[in-house]
Amino acid sequence: MNYVEKLTNLNLPADATVTLTYSDGCDVFVHNDTAIDDAIKETNTIRTFSDLVAHLAESSETTHWILEELRDNYVLDFEDEEDDNGDPIPTRLSSYEVSDGIRDLFGDQDFVRAEIKRYDYKRGFCDMVATLNISVEELLKSQPDLTGWEVEVETADGTLTFEV
Repeated sequence: MNYVEKLTNLNLPADATVTLTYSDGCDVFVHNDTAIDDAIKETNTIRTFSDLVAHLAESSETTHWILEELRDNYVLDFEDEEDDNGDPIPTRLSSYEVSDGIRDLFGDQDFVRAEIKRYDYKRGFCDMVATLNISVEELLKSQPDLTGWEVEVETADGTLTFEV
């Protein structure tokens, strides 16, 4: 059973929040302050997150929240165009723009974080963890490829977590 069937079978309200988490890590040196830069280069977390966000922005009519979140976190620096009624026209979002923004301003954004575990004074492991909250309705409408992502949602019986 895929994630779409699982979420549909739960009969959740359309505005229920789904938390998507992706993690990838690598061995790093911790003694020379390059651990995070090395993990950014060696893992695909930022790229996977950027691809998901670009897909959501392209396939959903209500993606202004994604653009706002990216702007609020300094990942993207542009303004929406407006139509004749003054309503925002969604900007086409490139996964490359999102990736570059996160890499360039890693410390100023909240989507991808680094978790470093030290083995000793010189070596360690850095997990790069991406997190995105989205409504059930938007997720089911866009149906992105969530291979490798963890899905978490609150149900009447507690928190349900599963990997796709």
